[in-house]
Amino acid sequence: MFGKKPAPKAPWSVQLLTTEFLVDGHMDGDDPTGPWFLQVQAADLAMATLTLTDASFEPTAGQNVPEMRAAKWVLPSTGQFVGVLPRDEASLAYCASRNGNSKHAVPGAVVFAGPYAIRGTVLSPDNDLDILSGYLTFAMRDVMIDSVAAGAKLKGLAAPYIVLRSLLVHGILLNS
Repeated sequence: MFGKKPAPKAPWSVQLLTTEFLVDGHMDGDDPTGPWFLQVQAADLAMATLTLTDASFEPTAGQNVPEMRAAKWVLPSTGQFVGVLPRDEASLAYCASRNGNSKHAVPGAVVFAGPYAIRGTVLSPDNDLDILSGYLTFAMRDVMIDSVAAGAKLKGLAAPYIVLRSLLVHGILLNS
């Protein structure tokens, strides 16, 4: 009756990659819609909002925008984003638990998404990548991200995992 309240969970550290910016911030893992952005989705994206607190953002190419900070960065699911990268153990564990059906690994892939070349292992729900055409997002692991835009500033961003938005994928280069 008078027990202790559970300690609040620490916010998750994540990065948001948009077509123009790399945003570092913190996500509330208990938010009803924010963690959606870390899940492989075949369903509708409507009504999800990603809110990052204590956010810093910087342009990834030649934009004339200095690195800035904000108390909040809010992105509706209908906004343009390339992917979300979990950056701590809690957010990576969430991805592992929610995306377990993406168990077919396709190593050595290069995904061209927005203005980026993303090298790594595509994780697919099926061994045939054609299934990805029915998904709004899909995952990759052990990635290296480079901007291919004019005046690119983002080169060699390494991450253990990313959930990519399929809408901005131009193609997937496979060497086998």
